[in-house]
Amino acid sequence: MVCRYKYCKEKEELTSENCEKIGTFHYHKKCAKKHTGKKAIRELYYNKVSDTVVMAVLNKVIQNMIDDREISPEYLYFSLRYAINHNFTIKSPHSLPYIIDNYEIKNAYKKFQTKNAKKEVIIVPTEEKEITFNIETTQTTGWGFFGG
Repeated sequence: MVCRYKYCKEKEELTSENCEKIGTFHYHKKCAKKHTGKKAIRELYYNKVSDTVVMAVLNKVIQNMIDDREISPEYLYFSLRYAINHNFTIKSPHSLPYIIDNYEIKNAYKKFQTKNAKKEVIIVPTEEKEITFNIETTQTTGWGFFGG
């Protein structure tokens, strides 16, 4: 099988373990994540920012950011949603690179990641060994604070 993502950079062949099926097409798991992320960003921009946007320009900006600059689709979606909720001015798709570089959005994303981080507990079995303790007592005079 061949990955159907147009900008696929994965070198490994698709197998049943590392592929994901969206509709009738098969993608690498990373490529499927990018594909669905782009679609969600496109829909969010169209529905919340501007329904008169030239989709070719929006697609090119999103493709440039995700595939060329390798920005995660989750961060781009989060930053666009944050900008919409906090009334940032978004006049065109070309303002998206400026939004993701905003200091306030970067801090909010870090807080979001730490808040929603999956905590994995790794339990490593250890060998059971018998632990022995040796107690030595010494006779002290006085209060014993300074060995006196």
